[in-house]
Formats: sequence, structure tokens, C-alpha cells
Amino acid sequence: MLRARATGIASFEKFVIECKGEEYCAIKSPANNKYVSAELAYTGDILRARADVIGDYEKFVIS
Repeated sequence: MLRARATGIASFEKFVIECKGEEYCAIKSPANNKYVSAELAYTGDILRARADVIGDYEKFVIS
């Protein structure tokens, strides 16, 4: 689940995409300096900026 409900762009609506070659990209929130995690076991599956390091749940393929 990714909600798009803000009417303006504040600091917590901005993200930085960090690509590690062609292997994967990570999405980081400058608002809290955390990486976005895919919480697949959560009801409805959500994305949340909560990780300090890039692990398996913080790796995304952008195509």
C-alpha cells in the first residue's frame, strides 16, 4: 500500500532513490534518514521508511 493523499509537498513526501548499479535501488526518506521497507507480512502490504540499512526488504528493481 502506498498512499498518495497529500495536497502539497512537505519534507516527508520527498524521497531519494539510490541505485546500486543495475542490481537494485533503495528509496530513502530525507525526513527521517531511513530507507523504505516493503512490509509484506503486514495486512495489505505497505511501504514504510523505517530501516537504518539496506536489507532484502529495502531493495527495489525500477524498470
